[in-house]
Formats: sequence, structure tokens, C-alpha cells
Amino acid sequence: NCSVLVVGKHLYVCTANGVYDGKVVLPTAAALVVLDTETGRLLARDDGTISADVFHGQWSSPTLLRSPRGPRIVFGGGDGRCHGFVPLAADAAPGPAPALIERDWLFDCNPPGYRKRGDVTIDYWALVRGKATSVDAAGLVVSPNELIGSPVVVGNRVYVAIGQAPVHGPGRGALSCVAVDGADEGAEVRQLWQYTGIGRALSTVAVADGRVYAAEYAGKVHCLDADTGELVWFHDTQDELWSSTLVVD
Repeated sequence: NCSVLVVGKHLYVCTANGVYDGKVVLPTAAALVVLDTETGRLLARDDGTISADVFHGQWSSPTLLRSPRGPRIVFGGGDGRCHGFVPLAADAAPGPAPALIERDWLFDCNPPGYRKRGDVTIDYWALVRGKATSVDAAGLVVSPNELIGSPVVVGNRVYVAIGQAPVHGPGRGALSCVAVDGADEGAEVRQLWQYTGIGRALSTVAVADGRVYAAEYAGKVHCLDADTGELVWFHDTQDELWSSTLVVD
């Protein structure tokens, strides 16, 4: 489902490993793999922990971030987390088995209360099938979400929204901005702000001139201050939005 990312002679691609009938069929399978661009040979893969925790599917495209810690492959997982992987060495040679991509950091894009209510884990598929309820004061379904749109990198910042497949309908989403710089007492990644006034999003946000433009599935387009996450304006298209925002000229 994803767009591919080429870094030097290496190609990074999401496998789209996911769920059938509410269960992860291959929980140890790779979510992200690295191929040799010249031969197509499999060089490396993640360790399988993303697939083990995937909610539904994996659609997000990997992207490249450059920070003081060095380049990182930023990948939005079907587990609702944004992962930072160390790129494969430029001279990496294929071995008898795929190497493991080193994970440098991860960030849970689901705010508190999305995965659990108190000490009780929210059942993603029970909500989807209408066998459970979890709504907030506004009447929106609150549950764990995966990443469908791709993380957007601007400098050392990552902007990322969460959502679910459109067949699941609308619900409460979130848009996060994190910094990857090794600051905050040595942490590799730190949250700068998180906006929960947005619904579930399928699309990738656009960032330009100090503004973040994000479209939610239920039809609203939100414009936020890129530094603070404060809402500048929103527009209701009164229809579903699957596509991504784009800033032109």
C-alpha cells in the first residue's frame, strides 16, 4: 500500500502485513523490509514486534529524517506508533538471513485514554463490530488507532496523524508533533504538542510556512500553528475526506 523510500542503494518498503477476521495471521512477519535496489534481494527487516501488535492493517509510507543523531527511517506502524530505525550501512552485504533493522526510538501516537480506560484495555475489534462502546462527551468513539497517512518530516520534527480504515467510520483521532534531537534528558524523541480536536485521519498532513494542514475522514480540514499546535482555523467540507492536503505556491 505504501510508497517506497530509496536511500542510496537501499529500498525501504512496508509489507502491509495485517489482520484477517480480527486476528493477526502472521504476528512475527516483517512490517518493514529493506531491499537492494540493484538486485531486489532482501537485506534486512524489522524484528516483528510491529506486526505482533498491529490493529488492522499497515498503509503508511516510510520517510527519511536527518537529525544530530544521524539519519533515521521514520515509519508509521499499524500498532499506532511512530518508529525510528537506523538506516542500513551503505556497504551492507546480504547474509544467509536478513539482518535486523535497529530501532532507535518509538513514539506512541495514541494519547492517554485511547488504548485503555483506567486499567482496562479497549478492544479494537469489539468496537468495530459494535459489541462494545467507548465514546467521549462529544459522542465520538475513542479507541486505539493506527497510522494510515505517512509521517511528515520537517527538519528534526515529525508530524503525524492517526486514524482507521474508512469502513470503521468516524471517531476521535489525534495529530502529534515530536522532535527527534536527543534532547529532554537524553531522550531520542520528545512530544512538542498533541492536538485531539481532530477526528480519525486517513491522509498525510501538509506543513508549510509555520502551519500544519490536516484533513480528517469526517470532512473537516484543520489548520494548526506548527510550533504550538494551536488551532488557527478549520473548514467543514461536509463530505468524507480520504485524500491529503497540499500547499501550492
